[in-house]
Amino acid sequence: MDQFKTRRVDIAFVLLILVSIIAVVNIVVLTLQYYTGSSEQAVRAAQVYSLDAQEKFEGKLDYIRENTEAVARVAGTLEDRHDLHNLLNNVRSAGTHDGELIQLHYFLGDQEFDETGFAVTDRTARVDAIREKGSTGTYGLIYDERGMTSVACYAPVTGSTLIDGIAIYYTEGLLTSFKTDLDEEKLSHAELVALCCQNYGHGAPQILGVLHARGNVTVNDSIFEYLENLSNDTTASDKVKDALASGVDETLSIRFGTEGYVVTIGYATEKDAGMYVVGVYRESEVYSDGFTLIETSIVTMAVLVVVILVFTIYYFISRRRIFQKIEEIDTVDQMLQCPTLLKFERDAQEIVNANKGSAFAVVVSHVQHFNYVTEKYGEAAAINILRHIRSIFAQAMMAGETYGYIDNGEFALLLHYGDEAALENRLISLFEAARRHYLGDDLPDDYDMKMLFGVYKAGKASIVPVNKMVEKAMEVSDLPSRTNINRICNFYDDTIRSNYMVKAEIENRMEAALEAGEFRVFYQPKYNLELDRIDGAEVLVRWYNSEAKNYRSPAEFLPVFEENGFISKLDRHIYYTACENMARWVAEGKKIYPISVNISRVTAIQSDFLDYYIKVKQHFNIANGFITLEFTESFAYENYEYLATVANRLRSAGFLCSIDDFGTGYSTYNVLKLLNMDEIKFDKFFLDKGISEKTDRVILKSVIDMGKTLGLKTTQEGVETIEDLQMLREMGCRIIQGYFFAKPMSSSDYNVFIENFAKENPILAAEKAAKKKKKSEDGAENAKQE
Repeated sequence: MDQFKTRRVDIAFVLLILVSIIAVVNIVVLTLQYYTGSSEQAVRAAQVYSLDAQEKFEGKLDYIRENTEAVARVAGTLEDRHDLHNLLNNVRSAGTHDGELIQLHYFLGDQEFDETGFAVTDRTARVDAIREKGSTGTYGLIYDERGMTSVACYAPVTGSTLIDGIAIYYTEGLLTSFKTDLDEEKLSHAELVALCCQNYGHGAPQILGVLHARGNVTVNDSIFEYLENLSNDTTASDKVKDALASGVDETLSIRFGTEGYVVTIGYATEKDAGMYVVGVYRESEVYSDGFTLIETSIVTMAVLVVVILVFTIYYFISRRRIFQKIEEIDTVDQMLQCPTLLKFERDAQEIVNANKGSAFAVVVSHVQHFNYVTEKYGEAAAINILRHIRSIFAQAMMAGETYGYIDNGEFALLLHYGDEAALENRLISLFEAARRHYLGDDLPDDYDMKMLFGVYKAGKASIVPVNKMVEKAMEVSDLPSRTNINRICNFYDDTIRSNYMVKAEIENRMEAALEAGEFRVFYQPKYNLELDRIDGAEVLVRWYNSEAKNYRSPAEFLPVFEENGFISKLDRHIYYTACENMARWVAEGKKIYPISVNISRVTAIQSDFLDYYIKVKQHFNIANGFITLEFTESFAYENYEYLATVANRLRSAGFLCSIDDFGTGYSTYNVLKLLNMDEIKFDKFFLDKGISEKTDRVILKSVIDMGKTLGLKTTQEGVETIEDLQMLREMGCRIIQGYFFAKPMSSSDYNVFIENFAKENPILAAEKAAKKKKKSEDGAENAKQE
């Protein structure tokens, strides 16, 4: 009931959060929409305000062009060079007197002359560029050798043999004189309205004339520096630079710091290069009503966000505590208060990755006959031994080393590696320290602890993952030395060298064996304890060695295939054959049960994995729910996101998905939280004897209950005794698989097994015999006592 109430509170919090989030999102969306509309309104207003300055600017340029064209028309009618020079001198003198122009040049062919007829050698490239277009055009600003600035206007002359073009250099003041004609009310809305020019060859574009400004802005200031000074932000000014580079009118809505601005850029015409009017307007100034409403909406939204945070703080804090507890379970061994294997693998991998220039060794220590200690002297004595070893290892760790507890009396260590002799001496010293200083209050004086060490040497910049190193070290941690039975250190390389020939022989024959049909499909039936019937069968592979006339052990060839990738081809062969068998049995009218098929990690990551398995199922018309694909927990742990996607697609295609080898030392909690599965298969580990029978039963019962609560089919592998079966039935485990019910068998034997099961249920018969035997033993015991 308490759990139900807690769940109702959690659901209420979640619903409240969702409703609040929806409200905030709606406000945000509406605010953004209104803000976009307000920005657009501000842009329109800025365009209207800036239009007056742009029109007056264009009018002044029209005056300059018309004046230049008038001089060009008169000059084009003259036939005497002397008359031409007199005209140009008079224009120059009058313009200089009025302060409107600085100098006047004319062109004939490729030559340029001043008004007196002297050739000009220091020609202006910008004027030449206008001249090449063959039409009237202006450019500004232009700097001469005296440091004076001017606006150049060129006009072509036609029909004359004396002149074919004229360039008049007008004063900067003439161009900016339109300032007095501007509408002051429209200017008052702007932060800045200025006439600017490109200023080629003299740095960034500069302000040619300040038409209106708030603050200290002067002629010749850089327009870019002005924009950057608004917020010390170059990003916004870069957008203006890009707009200026386009050479066409632009209106930009940009942000300087936290304030929104509108920047207008107005060129006169395409013929008038290098000059433009820039206006800078604050959005909140040109459209104040709209932005006041936006500020009110933001305040309202902030209040709602605070309310959401207040109402969700409990939810997140409580969940944080749960996650921390899960993390602690995953990374800290509760009994020994030291790192778990998962924590060790993570830390060791980080150390190896960060020290690629150093060599390391992964060591697995093994207390010999640890189960014997537990059974004979009790759980307290076993824990004392482990805690003592933990203390020895913890004190011995140097910088860049770490350790963790695996299980069943085994520790993993990451140690610096120099050479075998030095490492072996160090491990012997650790063993001697553990044995010499052990205070065995719970053990008899004659107990002599013995430890063995499995060592995997990782060279510099090793690419082998730490978890694989641990597995390899574990393979040799409890093996006696071939040369010295008293040696306590076994190095992986020394131990497996003899396996190279076997591996080579397997790899040489695997393709031919597949073609010859030596890989056979076997079935191991599973039993449903709830319904007392066959639940299906797991599809397994067996390799019949035609040369030796026997079956190879799967443990001999499957690791080789997983390493070289052949396992993917073999997985597909077994899967295809199993589907083919099922389709044939259906056609023959035989009794059909669901099957489960193992998927190796190599197979699961193939690009066409999903397509192939789905197409084969469809090809043989296998009914939905009749094929379960089993993924190992280790693969799930390493590929959460990928497997989640794969499982969802498989389940939508009619497959069921299962986590195999559940509880083998990886993060089982994360597997359950992140993956949507149909079944969990408990590893035989749960049936192996631990430090106490009570602990074993509590752990097994808890994982079965957890699976059932999550709505998953619970399957226990490795059931070999009537006692295991009775315990699992009592605990509510749904499915069992193991030698007690049935060994793996050929397809023909599997069909015979199904037929025989229909006649007599071997599980019920075994349980009946066990009850009868127990009753007989109890009767004999009672009679003995009487």
